[in-house]
Amino acid sequence: MLSATQQALIQDGEGFRWRDLRAGDYIDVTGGVPHACCNTSNPPAMDLIITTPRLGRFFQAMGTLVGGPRKPPRAEDVARLSALAAKYGYWNATPEQNGTVGIELPGIGR
Repeated sequence: MLSATQQALIQDGEGFRWRDLRAGDYIDVTGGVPHACCNTSNPPAMDLIITTPRLGRFFQAMGTLVGGPRKPPRAEDVARLSALAAKYGYWNATPEQNGTVGIELPGIGR
């Protein structure tokens, strides 16, 4: 992590847990392992991500310019993410699976 603070949802021996991250921290996510990240600070988070070319193309396709105050994702943002994940062969949790770890996305019911 280069700036801001985040939480990362990681899998450990007990299941999943949220880990606090600050500038200078890092996580290693093995391919195919479920995980999530959440910016918990007011400034935008900046990360250095070392990944495969395919995942890099997915991030480029998914990325949007950010300006102004932060807003929660809209239902159409979530739908776009789901469509791109399917196109690139990545898995997304169901609303029920997200709910068990405290993730709720607008427009996506349980």
